[in-house]
Amino acid sequence: MTTTVSPATPDLLSQVLTLEFGETNCLHYGLFDGDETDSFSELSSGRLSNFNRVVNGQKRFHQFLLNRIVSTVDADARVLVVGTNFNQLASDCAAQGLNTVCLNDSESSARKFSDQKNLQYIYGAFSEYDDSDEFDLVLTLGSDLYLDQMKMLSTCRQLIKENGEVVIVGEFLADDSAIEYSALPSLSSFRQLSERLGYQLLKDLDYSADALKTLQLLYSGLQKQQGELTESNESTIQELHKDIESLIQEFEIGRRRFCVFSLNRTLEQVDEYSNAEFGDIDSFQASEVSALFEESFGVPFDSRLWDWKYKLGKGTCVVARIEKDGKIVAHYGGAPRKISYFGSPSMAIQPCDVMVRPDIRKQYGKGSLFFKIASTFLEREIGNSVNHLLGFGFPNQKAMNISVRLSLYEKTDEFVEIVYMRPDQQEASRNTKIIPFDKNGNEHQLALNGLWQKMCADFDSAIIGERDWQYIKYRFFDHPFAESGQYRCLLISQADSGEALAIVVLKEHGEQLLLMDIICARASIKTVIDELNQFLSEESQQLKIWITGAWIDTVKLEGAVVNGLGIEIPCNSWNPGPSVETLRGAWWLTAGDMDFV
Repeated sequence: MTTTVSPATPDLLSQVLTLEFGETNCLHYGLFDGDETDSFSELSSGRLSNFNRVVNGQKRFHQFLLNRIVSTVDADARVLVVGTNFNQLASDCAAQGLNTVCLNDSESSARKFSDQKNLQYIYGAFSEYDDSDEFDLVLTLGSDLYLDQMKMLSTCRQLIKENGEVVIVGEFLADDSAIEYSALPSLSSFRQLSERLGYQLLKDLDYSADALKTLQLLYSGLQKQQGELTESNESTIQELHKDIESLIQEFEIGRRRFCVFSLNRTLEQVDEYSNAEFGDIDSFQASEVSALFEESFGVPFDSRLWDWKYKLGKGTCVVARIEKDGKIVAHYGGAPRKISYFGSPSMAIQPCDVMVRPDIRKQYGKGSLFFKIASTFLEREIGNSVNHLLGFGFPNQKAMNISVRLSLYEKTDEFVEIVYMRPDQQEASRNTKIIPFDKNGNEHQLALNGLWQKMCADFDSAIIGERDWQYIKYRFFDHPFAESGQYRCLLISQADSGEALAIVVLKEHGEQLLLMDIICARASIKTVIDELNQFLSEESQQLKIWITGAWIDTVKLEGAVVNGLGIEIPCNSWNPGPSVETLRGAWWLTAGDMDFV
């Protein structure tokens, strides 16, 4: 996945205009009227002219927003303006007689406007802001990280009156068809999330052409400015040129859009779960989901396993409460995993701990709480432009069927069990040495990493989770099950040369030993399994493996029995990402890739 991140527009505007004027009050794009029709190649009227045209355009956009607010609300309305970008706008709203609150994280701005009539300036984070008096209108910048959109929309929902309006100004990712990370919120996901939270879209105004014009003027101005700067500033100008070029390209190809959205909420619009409160992994304590976990899965909640997955493993989730500060009634979690995606490093996430309170989960349509948290999670976590390119998992058949019907998942493979025959001891002849893996031994750790490098290279036409020492330590030695000795890790090497052939991990499962993981060159897999099977037969143990169906021939020995497990391997089909045709049969997954075994 390409991870190029475009610069934050307010920072870029601040740098460029501060270089020219020494300071700047406007950190947003300009608005250009019908007279500003000259093309990029015609922008040759001089350095100051170009920069001044940007500033004039910013003033026009500022006036547009002010007119929009004043014409929307009553004269005594209460207005909240969020963000340092809109300090002057808040001041002008107050000057119009509106009861205005300006919220941002700049203490110096707070001092500058602290004495103005009708204006209350508050220093702090929007996500933590709470006000018992509701607002008629909230205006905020929407170009935040996409992961902040859920909190931003939820906070706005709490702050506006019934029939109140939310105005969101910002940049959005309009085209996420390419595998390329972007910190911007997806336009389609934003619209779906706002509808999911009970908003109605009143206006969708596209000012992308004006944003592009702003950038072209800045670029032209910088070109003329570059020759007049000292050497110490030259590298800064070059970096700014590069950043502006990146933004210009995104606007020109339609990947990025600059929009103004107007949203509102009325009681008539609210469906059964439109008032549900959504939160992320930082919005609750583990103890708050323990009862839901036990109701959903019928097993005791293990706080150690939870912490291993969500703290040590940096898991993510979406939770839902029926009302603010109510009990958590739904949870959709995910465990991140570094992967090799057809030979290139990338990230995947395994959905897990999907649970909805039993009395609520009777409904599974697109109005259900299950669908709301699942689709929200997928939009936030899986796809071409977000943190994890792929999703994978091991849902039961019922959950898989529901998710396919709701267009959340598609099937890429199935999980199967292969049970190996015990070899005839009279014919058995081992050529390997098998000893316990020394987790504290540097030599064994280096051997594991070397084996993983070979395996990774051999699977460059497939998708495989990273299996280096760092991961193996986390998965099998830091896992709570390791405390009770449930995993047995072995180093297999050539008997004569001592060359490391494989690292394997075993776990008792019923009356057999389950091969949880194997790290070795692809060409050695069958040989290693055969040697391991002989070794275990000497201990009167029978070996089996769980594997994705496409790889049966890679691990099957003569006489082995293949059993279905009733588990299908899904991929995300809700958010734009690699097609199911690309992913079908590509995943190498074993029992060790599961979080709960």
